Amino acid sequence: MLYTTRLRFFRSRSIRLFVVQPTLLVLAGLAISVSSGAQTAIEVSPDTTIAIGGEVLGPEEVGEDDLAGVVTLTGVGVALPVGTNVTAFGTTSAGDTLFSTDTTVDLGAVVAAPGDVVRVSAGVPSLAFDASAAGAPFGSQVDAVAEATDGSLLISFDVTTRLGAVVFDDEDIARIDAGTGLASLAFDGSARGLASGTDLDALDELANGHLLLSFDISGSVGGVAFDDEDLLEFDPGSGTFSMNYDGSVQHAAWQASDLDAADASEAPDHDGDGVPDDIDNCPYFPNAGQEDSGGVGFGSLPDGIGDACQCGDVSGNGVVTTSDALIIRRSMLVPPTATMNRPDLCDVGGSTDCSTADPLILRRALLVPPTATIRQQCAPANP
Repeated sequence: MLYTTRLRFFRSRSIRLFVVQPTLLVLAGLAISVSSGAQTAIEVSPDTTIAIGGEVLGPEEVGEDDLAGVVTLTGVGVALPVGTNVTAFGTTSAGDTLFSTDTTVDLGAVVAAPGDVVRVSAGVPSLAFDASAAGAPFGSQVDAVAEATDGSLLISFDVTTRLGAVVFDDEDIARIDAGTGLASLAFDGSARGLASGTDLDALDELANGHLLLSFDISGSVGGVAFDDEDLLEFDPGSGTFSMNYDGSVQHAAWQASDLDAADASEAPDHDGDGVPDDIDNCPYFPNAGQEDSGGVGFGSLPDGIGDACQCGDVSGNGVVTTSDALIIRRSMLVPPTATMNRPDLCDVGGSTDCSTADPLILRRALLVPPTATIRQQCAPANP
């Protein structure tokens, strides 16, 4: 697998370039997924020192697993005392890091207790969540953190914790609103079938709204068995669980440790249709099915441009023909005698608007040989 090199403290989840497609391993007759969707890598931290993927990780360290067998040391963005356990780790859309530790740490600019969440931006730490200011009881420890897609903080505690009027058990996730700071229940573990005493130990939220969850014990939920080095993927829409990252399958040494913190990296998916930009035939217009009926001209073969963003196809049938040129011309009459089903696909000249030049370009592009070129300048193809 190819791997991008970048400066760790300024990296953003949105700039990964290479995609790991879903891979299935068969063990004892069971199909186990080790990556999902547009996921490209996972940053992890163990609760003991282990050697995985060519790197030795201590509990105070974070390493990135490229899902192809290689682990690279990354870190939390600031130096931590040896022996400090990183109990929670995440990154933000801005490229900042979020973390918590099991002991109070003096980071110079800020002193963070185990119940706090530290944000590191360009090497400068600050408190993203102040446990005492939020009213968390003394002794509560954050053991999972992530930034939600709306910018709010997702936090899980190691003991039952009350924030305001809401009580969170250690298998629950609290959402701390980015604007108001108010806490609400984002995930109710017991309501989702987790056994009493299960502690949620690591979490992340993917771009599609799914949650990645790791727990401190082995068990089963929703028909999926898990160990403490695994990450399950929870789909809030269907309420189902699946295996996302089987730690011991990825690296045998995980069997001796607990996956204590995790943060997934994903390839860019601007239209949110679940297909990464670099393999999406319409990266700026949602088309999960990737339909491609043809290209330019009757009977043309699929051209790698999806029907949803085939500029010039104002009829919306997936292929650019002389009929589209005629429809555009007639739609511009006063009064119009035709209607474009997809007016957003009209601009083929790069004017950013539909004009009388567009049907002329279409007709010339359909000549054999063509004397004009259709430009993918319409809104769905070039925002």
